[in-house]
Amino acid sequence: MELDNPFTQTNRASVIINHFDLRLGMKILDAGCGPGRLTIPIAKEIGMHGKVTALDMQEGMLLRVKEKAEIFLCFL
Repeated sequence: MELDNPFTQTNRASVIINHFDLRLGMKILDAGCGPGRLTIPIAKEIGMHGKVTALDMQEGMLLRVKEKAEIFLCFL
């Protein structure tokens, strides 16, 4: 979850992904995914038949995005 900070309104995940032409069923590569700030919202947009591949150099970041993805899948 992102902090409600007026100085970062244009840097919010929702604002960023609104610029993408995401559709249900798309396959997306999130290169440099970090902790998954965009990965999980993108997954929500493309739905169950879509696929997001998260890629990062740091194993710790991949572990964090994996944890978030598992939580996300629990709520489907």
